[in-house]
Amino acid sequence: MVELGDARDVIGSSVAIDLYGSVTTVGTVIWQSSHYVGVRFEVPLHDAVVRHVGFTPPEIPFEEQLHRDRFGRVLPPLESAGRRRYGDGSAGAAL
Repeated sequence: MVELGDARDVIGSSVAIDLYGSVTTVGTVIWQSSHYVGVRFEVPLHDAVVRHVGFTPPEIPFEEQLHRDRFGRVLPPLESAGRRRYGDGSAGAAL
């Protein structure tokens, strides 16, 4: 998580982050909540670097983790691409 100076919309933006004044890493902003953003780096950071900046990485890779809401509850899977059900669920509407 990275903190911005303001809350401008930056999802999808490329960023370069300078670590320790000698190493620069590049990534893409994948989520934003107010002035906090999450960055997916092009080259994964070594666990030692991640721990040094104060984060304990999970044992399960990010892509395999279950999606959760703000209260830690597991979210249901998204429906198949382009189809959502409305009303009583008897008919699907293509978007």
